[in-house]
Amino acid sequence: MRVLVVHNAYGKPSGEEVVVDETRRLLLAEGHQVDEWRRTSAEIEGMPLGELRAFFSGIYSWSARCAFADALRRKRPDLVHIHNLYPLISPSVIDAACAAGLPTVMTLHNYRMLCPSGLLLSRGELCHRCVEGTELSCVLRNCERSLPKSLGYAARNWFARKRGTFGKVTRFIALTEFQRRQLSACLPKDRIRVLPNPVATPVEAAGPAPNGYVGFAGRLSPEKGVDTLIEAARCTPDLEFRFAGDWARMQCSVARAPANCRFLGFLGKAELAAFYAGARVMVLPSIWYEALPISLLEAMAHGKAVLCSHIGALPDIVEPGVAGFTFEARSAKSLSDALRWLWPQQGLLDLAGTRARAKVQRAYSDRHYGMRLLEVYREAMACQAGRDR
Repeated sequence: MRVLVVHNAYGKPSGEEVVVDETRRLLLAEGHQVDEWRRTSAEIEGMPLGELRAFFSGIYSWSARCAFADALRRKRPDLVHIHNLYPLISPSVIDAACAAGLPTVMTLHNYRMLCPSGLLLSRGELCHRCVEGTELSCVLRNCERSLPKSLGYAARNWFARKRGTFGKVTRFIALTEFQRRQLSACLPKDRIRVLPNPVATPVEAAGPAPNGYVGFAGRLSPEKGVDTLIEAARCTPDLEFRFAGDWARMQCSVARAPANCRFLGFLGKAELAAFYAGARVMVLPSIWYEALPISLLEAMAHGKAVLCSHIGALPDIVEPGVAGFTFEARSAKSLSDALRWLWPQQGLLDLAGTRARAKVQRAYSDRHYGMRLLEVYREAMACQAGRDR
């Protein structure tokens, strides 16, 4: 099978890029041919009138459509697998694939089909205004805290919805059952398949860390609940808290953090593995409906118990009391109380970590993902063949 992967990379490293690269690696290992058609948002800074061009290209890029149509003629794939389209590619490539008679599979890494910002979050609160009304809410509330950006995000969602562009996609991949239920509000239910992202499991578990710290890994941004975790650290001064990830977006919060917080910045693969190993418990205090956070699965794969917000799909992933624990989202007191209760119970933490690692091996392995992905591909190709007859 020959697959053409389409992805607009973000300007900085993200879990999405990890998944795109891992998918490519797995397909190649199984003997399939994989070509890529990539852009990166990092290009915008070097473009003349870059921000303005990104504004319009996100809505519909004729140049991307023409270039992609040419790539389809040259590479002759059997199927197109789309990840992120914004802002330099746009849904125009779906039209090109459709015109070429090719099946398309699209992995939904967030909620952008429902919400222009992709988070179902507005000004720090869960929000379904655009789902229940129109994309105008994104502009009126200035959800991106930048009117041009809010307008651009709303315009591209509105344009795609009015044209019915995403109705041409053969199959969609949701990462969790929770996400599938949410996306069913705007997408045909019979075209959505649930397939969690894969995560590599280390050969050996990290093992207990009796003198460890409370760990957080991932981008430090408001929707991740970092302020909640910092406040919980303030309420729990006898514990050490360490944060792994770029914190450029939250410099003010970092500056106000108490002395028991350490911010390590972005860590490479080996450094991150050592970070997981040294943590006594990992925390994910998100305030939005996470799709499927790679950092959560990585912590579980290293055999670490995770304490996460009771919101969205997170309880389904950790199974409270089995492979992890939960606390009330947005509540620093609930988080602090949970940490105080868990901290002395090393046996319970070790048991949860063991179960977490076993769950990753069972439900989020490369093998499981590869098999299910090929099933989705074959289903999409059979559906397209039926349309062409």
